[in-house]
Amino acid sequence: MTGKTSTRKRTVVYILVISGISTLGWGGYQAMQQLPPPWPTTPEEALAVIDSSRYDRLPEYRQREYRIQAGILLKKMPQEKRREIFRSNNQMHGKLREVFREQMVQKAIDFANADLQQREVLIDMAINEWNRKRGQHIKQGRKQRGNKSATDPHRNERLAKFKDHLQNRFQHGNPQENALIGEYFRAIKRRHKQPQS
Repeated sequence: MTGKTSTRKRTVVYILVISGISTLGWGGYQAMQQLPPPWPTTPEEALAVIDSSRYDRLPEYRQREYRIQAGILLKKMPQEKRREIFRSNNQMHGKLREVFREQMVQKAIDFANADLQQREVLIDMAINEWNRKRGQHIKQGRKQRGNKSATDPHRNERLAKFKDHLQNRFQHGNPQENALIGEYFRAIKRRHKQPQS
């Protein structure tokens, strides 16, 4: 009888030890998942962070901090590589769009907080950047088409999606941010229409 009792006791103890270790391991894993993701220092790390479940669980203000950092780091990545990532992964597509929007909001805030002279400089920088990107896009398109006049067959579809996204943003987004971005774009448009000296 004592042999059976001691075997039962050992079995119960083993089960309790294994349960305790499993519970401790699971609790440790859950605790790690609640910690914020590591602060990214490279574009690749930034992409991995914003595509993680730990990022998804962060409150909005913390996600915004990570999006701002991701935007800073992604500027260092070649434009072709950014485009490839943007087009290849639908889930990442939405998150990158948020990163780019965060950059736009920050530019609009900088513009709103600037004095008149600084605003002129910011507008000039925005127009120069737009012209540079437009020139690169045209050059790349010509290279891909072999200087043919054919257009991208998916261009209209992408433009329609982009317009729908913008419309949705203005209807359901933050009204203050939308107003700042609208004022920023109106200032750029006014400057663009001015005759060049």
